[in-house]
Order: sequence, then structure tokens, then C-alpha cells
Amino acid sequence: MSKSDGIRHGALSVKLGYVLPLTSSATGQVFLAYLPPQRRTELLDREYAAAARDDDSYVPRDKLEAVLGKIQKRGYATTSGQLNANFVAAAAPVFDYTGEVVATLTVLGPDRYLSANRLKDAIEDLLEIAAGLSRAIGAPDPTGRAD
Repeated sequence: MSKSDGIRHGALSVKLGYVLPLTSSATGQVFLAYLPPQRRTELLDREYAAAARDDDSYVPRDKLEAVLGKIQKRGYATTSGQLNANFVAAAAPVFDYTGEVVATLTVLGPDRYLSANRLKDAIEDLLEIAAGLSRAIGAPDPTGRAD
């Protein structure tokens, strides 16, 4: 995991190596969206069976399943206030030469800075950079174009 801080200071700190929840983080949701169904079910069973949760700390399983389909269609995940109040995140997958997700790129910031237009711009940049990284490590072109 690598972390690059922005120019603004915020009240959120994420330690390198911290494992984000699969169900309530944009990063985790991207990984889940692209997993084979059996592996996804195994991981979700384990996560939902883990320590007791309150309604604010996770996405209900039926709602999550619907979200995962949308992530595959859009190519990115977003969350708002699920892990940290007033923070928004967007994550996009990085694919390897086999077409498997090997990483995600995530943008995270206060919702007052990543409001609608800024978030839209950040997502466009995120998708472009993630696609470039994917191509650089040999990911198949999803459009079928040959370079």
C-alpha cells in the first residue's frame, strides 16, 4: 500500500497497512465487485460474521450486492461518510495481464472539498490513471482495441 498526501490538512489519518472493511470502503467494494462469485461469497460471509456492527458501520448485504453490480458497470466505487463522517472516497480498479484486479487507486477527502463537481473531476482522473496503470502492466484492453 502506498499513500500520497494532498496539500490540505485534514482530521483523518489512515495508517499504512490498515485493512479497510470490504463492505463499507470504496477500496473494498472495488475488490469485491470483480471477484469470482464464490470467492466474494466466502469473503462476505467472513466479514458479516465478524464482530458485531452497528447500522452506521457497514452496508447491508442485499444493498451491497446491488452496489457491486453498479461498480462493475461504472468502473469505480464511491462512499460517503461510511467509515469517517464528512469524508468521501472514490476507488477504481487496476487490472493485471490476466484481467484480475491487483490494486485499487483511491481518492479520499472531506466532502466539503470533494463536492459534486470536484468529485466528478477526481473520478475522471482516477479512471484515466487506473486505466493507464492497467495498460502498463499488460491488462487486456476492455474495448478490444489493439495499440
